[in-house]
Amino acid sequence: MKRSSDHSRGGLGPVFRKFEHAALRAVAHVLLPRPEPPFDRNRVRKILVYGTMGIGNIVMLTPTLRALRQGFPNAHITLLAGASGGDQVVSGGGLVDEIIRRQVRLRDLAALAWRIRRRRFDLMVSTIHGDGGYLPWITALSGVPTRAGHSTGPDWIGRNDFLYNVPVSMPEGQHEVERGLLLAEALGCDTTDRRPSFHFDDADRFFAGQFLARAGILAGDWLLGVQVGTWKFQDWKQWDLDRLAEACDRLIAEEGVKVVLLGSPSDRDVLDRLLGFMTHRPIIALGESSLKQSAAIVQKCHATLCNDSGLMHVSAAVGTPVVAVFGPTDRRRTGPWGPGHVVVTKNVDCSPCFTLAELWTAKTALSCTHHKCLKEITVQDVVGSVKGIKVRTETRG
Repeated sequence: MKRSSDHSRGGLGPVFRKFEHAALRAVAHVLLPRPEPPFDRNRVRKILVYGTMGIGNIVMLTPTLRALRQGFPNAHITLLAGASGGDQVVSGGGLVDEIIRRQVRLRDLAALAWRIRRRRFDLMVSTIHGDGGYLPWITALSGVPTRAGHSTGPDWIGRNDFLYNVPVSMPEGQHEVERGLLLAEALGCDTTDRRPSFHFDDADRFFAGQFLARAGILAGDWLLGVQVGTWKFQDWKQWDLDRLAEACDRLIAEEGVKVVLLGSPSDRDVLDRLLGFMTHRPIIALGESSLKQSAAIVQKCHATLCNDSGLMHVSAAVGTPVVAVFGPTDRRRTGPWGPGHVVVTKNVDCSPCFTLAELWTAKTALSCTHHKCLKEITVQDVVGSVKGIKVRTETRG
């Protein structure tokens, strides 16, 4: 299985880490408000939330956004979203008032930081709990008086604790949904509603119905959405395609399951390889639907089969049971949220290796040569898990 070696996601590189840290601290000391004013919830009018993550991370962030919306009903909430399409998770749903779609790159770091500084936000909330990337620099340059973020905890040493005056620590095994909500709770928000969500509208539902009808799906068919590929920088999370193909073929032949393949247009090469392994012809939605339309298709599925990925979290958010294949990643941190899902994993000593300490490097996952955590997951493990959900849903009628 080919694994991506390019995981360069910001920062100035290991050679300059000490210099970068010292420079960041100096900039923060000069540009952040001194003395720091006391936090007054009633005076918060403009909130900036960092959301420059993938689709799944934004889905897991939605309970936090909802808590902020309810806790600061008169505030204007701006989401700083990256270029991965995560903004589509919340656009039109009322959780935020504005989305700044911007890939954070070194060449436009100063311009973005200046744009944020001119906006004079009252509160910044960062759920990006890594030390790499450029977001710490934006925080230091922002001038925002109240800054909530994750700090050193029992299982993770944060190098940028000094940036936050509302710090929240986190243990290794805590779910991302809970981590975000702890930040909202520290700001005085009610965090009772912990359900992730994904917003799409009636037009997306209509598209999904028409698409499946054209594909020949009938009312009594049992529909399984299957993820094709994963994020190119984390393809070490991908279960082997030949096994995925065999699992799909068996479910089609043995159970009469209708399989619809889902993914992003960038997964086209993975799709071609997967189809090369398959005997039966599935329904292909990849490249035929937007993210919101794909979410509407997923909601019409009886279950989905996914890696640890954005589609997995979308499926859980729209109420569709998930069979999730987990290898290097930690199900406690990023497993499908809510009841009714099945995580297929193996008790391998070195798994999970994608820990908080390696959030921005993934060096252990990238350097792994055996991938036992995924290799030991059999076709029968996955087929049996899907069959279990099928029996459960058919029993409930």
